[in-house]
Amino acid sequence: MDIPIRFPNNADVIAEDAARFRALSPEEQLKTIHELIKSGEFLMRNSNRQASLKQLAAIRMMEKHRAIREFVARHAT
Repeated sequence: MDIPIRFPNNADVIAEDAARFRALSPEEQLKTIHELIKSGEFLMRNSNRQASLKQLAAIRMMEKHRAIREFVARHAT
């Protein structure tokens, strides 16, 4: 079936989004990141899967801390 709608390639969309973000000033980049975090927090607060999302966030935080500890241990002299 030939559909007359063509969707853009995901890689192209991501590259365009990244280029737009890089073109922002540092203040605008920080504001954009902050707004993204606020949106994620809002979604987590209003989700019916709030407990599992909190657990996943805690696991990711532990993984982040482990990665930082490993990085510091690897580069400390």
